[in-house]
Amino acid sequence: MLLRAFERGFDADTTRLLAAYAISLIFAITLHEFAHAATAVWAGDNTPKVQGRVSLNPLSHLDPIGSLMILLVGFGWGRPVMVNPYIFRNVRRDMMLVAGAGPAMNLLLALFGAGLLHLAAFAAAGDLIGGHFAATLFLLLVIWVHLNLSLMLFNLIPVGPLDGVKVVQWFLPAKTAERFYAFSMVYGGMLLIALVLIMSQFPVVGDVLFWPVNQLLGLLVPRLLSQT
Repeated sequence: MLLRAFERGFDADTTRLLAAYAISLIFAITLHEFAHAATAVWAGDNTPKVQGRVSLNPLSHLDPIGSLMILLVGFGWGRPVMVNPYIFRNVRRDMMLVAGAGPAMNLLLALFGAGLLHLAAFAAAGDLIGGHFAATLFLLLVIWVHLNLSLMLFNLIPVGPLDGVKVVQWFLPAKTAERFYAFSMVYGGMLLIALVLIMSQFPVVGDVLFWPVNQLLGLLVPRLLSQT
């Protein structure tokens, strides 16, 4: 998004677009990381509470590089929530729940945004809202839905430090899960960097990878996509 802004210049439309992304980004990452932290505390680990991560303060959760990546290429990350899984009540189950809580929160936020979008469309059809305000609201909500769906899918990729690694472990036999986790800790970061570089050089790879996002977006807001 920032690259496009520099290419086009910061006109009114681009400024609105960046503002919509910034607002959506702050809420999406803050609540994603809050969900991790709160679930970990529920599972018996107070580490996130001690580190101040059970908080709705965006400054506690935003990662500068991860946030910039979202603005540049549409996906990224927040500051990881540190946990001690060995004091969870059920290590394998609770690790999966903690990891899955972030993407689940993004899905809930996407559904919430889609509901608001349809309410806004109903209001616009009844001339309750209109003009510049309606267009800006539609833009914000479509970006809100798209960004949260993208974060959900990206974080579920079972590569590197992403949440998907720990979610996938739950579905694997114990020994296989241990080997998979060890492999991810050694090579996962490099694989994630390679994936990002490949998507930056070959956009079609990103299009294929994020195809489910576009399908979900079409299901949630089919009629409004062409209007925003």
